[in-house]
Amino acid sequence: MLKTEIRYAVWKAYDQRCAYTGHRIDNFDNLQIDHIIPRKSIQAMIDQKIVKYDLDQNFQINSLENLLPTTKRPNQQKGSRPLSANAEFFFIELARKKKFKVLDEIEKFKRLEKNEELNALKKYWQEKWKFDQPVSTEIIRKHDEFEVSRKLTLRNDLYDTHHLWNSQKTLAMNGHLPSKFDEIGNCVIEFKNIETMISLTHYQIMSLIKQKESKGISDIIKYGNSYNDTRIFTVIESNAVHLKLQEFQDLVHVLDDFTTNYKKFYEEFEEFVDVLGLERKEDSDYYKLLTTTRDNWNRLLNYSNRYDLNNGTGNEYSFNYNGSTVICLDKKLNNIKFWLIPDTVENQSFESFKAPDNELNVLWRIPDTQDRIRMKDGDVWTAKQCKDWIYKVCG
Repeated sequence: MLKTEIRYAVWKAYDQRCAYTGHRIDNFDNLQIDHIIPRKSIQAMIDQKIVKYDLDQNFQINSLENLLPTTKRPNQQKGSRPLSANAEFFFIELARKKKFKVLDEIEKFKRLEKNEELNALKKYWQEKWKFDQPVSTEIIRKHDEFEVSRKLTLRNDLYDTHHLWNSQKTLAMNGHLPSKFDEIGNCVIEFKNIETMISLTHYQIMSLIKQKESKGISDIIKYGNSYNDTRIFTVIESNAVHLKLQEFQDLVHVLDDFTTNYKKFYEEFEEFVDVLGLERKEDSDYYKLLTTTRDNWNRLLNYSNRYDLNNGTGNEYSFNYNGSTVICLDKKLNNIKFWLIPDTVENQSFESFKAPDNELNVLWRIPDTQDRIRMKDGDVWTAKQCKDWIYKVCG
């Protein structure tokens, strides 16, 4: 049984909303905690998931990155069945992002434990779990028609993305949009009458946005008709499904709306970190700053060695010299000011480069979430500031 403070923290960290449907869970009594990787999974299967999703080696079935807030109906609908690979990855990434916020809420709970209301809440759940029967795993194949609604929620929390909920009669989309402090969003789409859930990662969404530059969403995802022309064969990145006309039209509508907003907020992030016009290295946290000579890269390494923490004399910043990357530290605040690496890194080694022997690309690492707030004051540098510094050092 999960501790009350964990149940409460998960509920609060997700803004008291069901992770699967986005619906508000106003009453704590209606909350159920679902395990993304089912509780009944054998250890061998859990070990495979740890490797597949790069989870912590101490991961357990009740780890925070495996818990989601939901209600009885979605929980019963999922039952003890594993999610599809795409959906499982989507929700584990979501839970992993929310982990720090859950931990914050646990600490708040502990500080308020003497509060009469929370003590009563804890006592209630201790009593309730003594007598509750196991939740039925019967699959509910159909549910009430979705209410047509759309809600865009802008968040200022350091660990949160913006949120877009868009439901039509045949489907509902729960989407996380980029923000200045967390640019990696995603979305999941649930259908009313189909036991299929479409999930899209950040890079899949960006691929759709790129394709939208030359054609519409309908042309991108429609791959022809099926079932004697009664269905539309629809392919979205790694997701494939046969849809009725109304379902297809609703899907095009929510995807077009979501990708339009996604592009807008992602551009705001790029403007914030000053990378507009630069190319992001796929599936990484790096932007390509410039192409330079190996001699210039060695100049940067030598500079970082000269002002290394152990022997440097810089007034404001110094370096953590390692002979391969350029890591600049703010001496006063004890944080990373900027981080540069050569392109291309393969398997975290520096053995091969895409550029010719006399050239290489310099990549700038996007600052961690908690460091981005310091960019306004110049304590953490934007991509443009790093680029100007390189020109200054290399002449």
